[in-house]
Amino acid sequence: MFAFDSIVLARFPFNDVSGDKRRPALMIWRDNDRRPDFVVCFITSVQRSSPDMAAVPRTAGTGLNVPSLVWSDKLGMLDRSVIAEKIGAAPANRLHAHILVFFGVFGFGQKA
Repeated sequence: MFAFDSIVLARFPFNDVSGDKRRPALMIWRDNDRRPDFVVCFITSVQRSSPDMAAVPRTAGTGLNVPSLVWSDKLGMLDRSVIAEKIGAAPANRLHAHILVFFGVFGFGQKA
């Protein structure tokens, strides 16, 4: 079972569907028996600046090889079969520290 905030390796297909590549992703959906798929945020090691990105450090707990960024605005719904393995977990304070960034992507907390 994968917990919310697990960092997993998943097979992401190329745009032309000619193959795929294993990439890290952040689980934002709790594993349960009711559905076979998960919602994840993409993780990149390419350092750039965006108000919709949040840093995730390279630590033994995250399982990441280099400092990385979670794209709060790059979501995917993946079938359980493309999740290769859990490599770690996001730091416990990550969601609390970046809740406004994450919710801001979807307009939560903003006046209509």
